[in-house]
Amino acid sequence: MDVQDFCKQMEQQLVTFEQQLGSIENELDSRGTKAKERILPVVGDVKNLMTELKLQKDRLEKECPSEWSDDKNKMEDLVGSIGSNIDRAKGQLSQGDVGG
Repeated sequence: MDVQDFCKQMEQQLVTFEQQLGSIENELDSRGTKAKERILPVVGDVKNLMTELKLQKDRLEKECPSEWSDDKNKMEDLVGSIGSNIDRAKGQLSQGDVGG
């Protein structure tokens, strides 16, 4: 896989994450304060990680280095972290509002 193909794959992953995050945020709008207090920090973490991934992707596309395995590994780690945080937020949403 070359750099451009990898970057396209990361762009697709970002779109998927943005859709999932939008779904979580829409669900949060209908929830009480307790749920928001629990989940908003996770949403913030996801947004920060997504920004970092996008910046890495953009830099990689622009520079197009011949050696990019470290970048690839870092970006794959970011994808894993984002996915874990999204799963965590979904899990907390499914717990419902207790006293919200």
